[in-house]
Amino acid sequence: MRPIPHPDFEKITRGVRRALPLVSFWSGTIYRSTTERYANSQDLVSGEGAKITGARWNPPGQFPAIYGSLTPEIAMAETLEHARYYGVRPWTLMRRVFCAVEVELSRVLDLTSGEVRRRLLVSQSRMVAEDWRRQTDAGKEALTQAIGRAAFSAGIEGLLVPSAALRGGTNMVVFPPNLEPQSRVREVKATS
Repeated sequence: MRPIPHPDFEKITRGVRRALPLVSFWSGTIYRSTTERYANSQDLVSGEGAKITGARWNPPGQFPAIYGSLTPEIAMAETLEHARYYGVRPWTLMRRVFCAVEVELSRVLDLTSGEVRRRLLVSQSRMVAEDWRRQTDAGKEALTQAIGRAAFSAGIEGLLVPSAALRGGTNMVVFPPNLEPQSRVREVKATS
C-alpha cells in the first residue's frame, strides 16, 4: 500500500527543480552491508528490496533505490543503527557481507551541499533527525522519502545524502530506472 503523500510534496518538488542546475557527475565506490542471501550481483544493484520495503529516501512500493555508503565504516554504522532502532542485538547481525559497488552517474544531486539544501528549503538537521520509519509505519510519506520521490521524478540518477547513523558521514542513493546510457552501477568483484 502506498503511503499518504507528504503534505509539502509540491513545495519539495519546486525546490528540487530549483536545485537542478546544481546536478553534477559523480564517480566512486560505495559500500553495502547485506546478508549472505542478498550478496549477489543481481540483488546488490537492483534496488528491488528497497522498492518493496521503502527506506529513508524512497517510499515503499514506488521505485527501486540502491543504498550505499562512501566508506565501509559508514555502511557498518548504518547497519548497527538500523538494528538498534528495532531492538535487535548487534551480534545477531555479525554474519554480514560487505560489498563494493562502482558507480558512475551523470545526474547526482548532493544533499550534503548547503547551496542545494537552501534551494530545497530543507535543513540537514531536519533530514537527519526525522524518524522516517515511524512515518512509514503510520502509512505516511516521510520528508526524506518525498525529497527522494521528487528527485526520482525529475530524472535524477542519484543522491548524495548525510548519514543519520554517523555524524559527518555521507551515503549514496541510486535510482536504477533513471540511469543514463553512459552511467553504470556494478559490483566490484574481489580478486585473489
